[in-house]
Amino acid sequence: MQNKIKMDFKHQISDLKITTIIQTRTYLHWFNTEKGRDAHECYERIESGYIRYVNKNNPSMVIIQGDRFFKDLEEMYQSVLVNER
Repeated sequence: MQNKIKMDFKHQISDLKITTIIQTRTYLHWFNTEKGRDAHECYERIESGYIRYVNKNNPSMVIIQGDRFFKDLEEMYQSVLVNER
């Protein structure tokens, strides 16, 4: 029965192709100076219609606009941009 499902599925497909997208990934990372905290923090900054930050060590932790921490992350990101110019 499973083979029949696979076969039917393949007959329903048209214009099959592989697309490779190479996209620059941006990370905001720093070292913590206080004891008791993780020594290193890293968040990926993703822009796709809106900005969000994803914790690299815990990908289920997503920081979006409206979260208190978002403003801090965005200010840190912008400060690095200004200092690199």
